[in-house]
Amino acid sequence: MQLTDISLWGVLLVGLMLGVALSLFYVADRRMFQRALRALGLMTSQLAALGACLWVVYELDVWWASVLWALSLSAAGGLLVARRAHQPWRRAMLPAGIALITGSCLLAGCLLLAIPVSTGPRLFAVLQSLLVSSMVQSLSSSFATYSASLLHTEAHRRYLLANGASRLESLVPSVRRAVRSAAVAQLQSMALPLLVVAPPFFGGQLIGGVSPLAAAAVACLFMAAALAASVLSVLLFIAVWERR
Repeated sequence: MQLTDISLWGVLLVGLMLGVALSLFYVADRRMFQRALRALGLMTSQLAALGACLWVVYELDVWWASVLWALSLSAAGGLLVARRAHQPWRRAMLPAGIALITGSCLLAGCLLLAIPVSTGPRLFAVLQSLLVSSMVQSLSSSFATYSASLLHTEAHRRYLLANGASRLESLVPSVRRAVRSAAVAQLQSMALPLLVVAPPFFGGQLIGGVSPLAAAAVACLFMAAALAASVLSVLLFIAVWERR
């Protein structure tokens, strides 16, 4: 489906329904109405920027463009992880960026081998983008959990180090909590009833003309890849973080 295939009348009808809903929202709560407008504006601008960047990647259809896109997206994701975890971006951006780029590219490559397509660079850019968006939330949660665990177990770690334990052994409880936090964030999204919340990746495939069975199979592969990428990225993040 192309942009020109979207019906203008349908867009106007959706806009009209949105205007009615916002009008009712304005009557009910004016403060929340302003927040809703800001959220809609932010979402629209982000989607426009994302669509423009991916359009360039699609038009070029070369690997270097996809790799450049992956690096840029991972850098932005690293900044977002540092912000959500309330950590200095200069210290947290590099470990988070390395974890995101490595985990997303590795699992996107695995998915690329499983999905037969003729436009590898295009699909790689899409899969990597979806994996990064899924990993940012889990990595932010696990990073906050890891930092809090280090703070709460400082006395215990000093006790272990004083009794001959290695630094890695003293960090094992905090690493376990961080990995658990990353897995829980992904498992919660996987456990949602599909009749209530359909995965966007699954719905996007159906809109694009993919058969329902193939869309379901690819969606299952993607959720498994997102879980694996989240856990791997947490371990890589901690390894880079502790070496700095």
